[in-house]
Amino acid sequence: EGVDPKVFGEIEANIRKDRPAFLKNFALSFYGRTAVKHTVSEALLEWNLSMAFTGSLRSTLAAANAWAITDFRADMKEIAIPVRVIHGTSDATVPIDASARRSVKILRNATLTEYEGEPHGLFITAADRLNQELFEFLGGEVDPHLTTKGLPE
Repeated sequence: EGVDPKVFGEIEANIRKDRPAFLKNFALSFYGRTAVKHTVSEALLEWNLSMAFTGSLRSTLAAANAWAITDFRADMKEIAIPVRVIHGTSDATVPIDASARRSVKILRNATLTEYEGEPHGLFITAADRLNQELFEFLGGEVDPHLTTKGLPE
């Protein structure tokens, strides 16, 4: 009921054909970066790519396979603690309808916060908002050292 399995077949084929190009393009989509919308810097994309290259071809393929075949729905039904689901509405990596909106229907005690226009990598693109929300959910206060407020542009 999620993403069309053909998508994962294409991912595997592209990883096998040209893994560096796949990983570079994946990062652009992950962070919602386009020619017009520079959500993250070139340096961050290079850093992301360098981390991705630390995994082998085998592990990259295994991760993609796990995305395709792992079904957590039965496990999710057993989770009773409060859960905050946070998802970007412009997530091109994991569609919000197939994941977050479906998850809050399965989880017994979940709330969903949708970040309008944010991509999958919103932990970078919306870091201050995310940190604030997580601290509020956990009942704490945001450490000012964990925000970008007041830093030079």
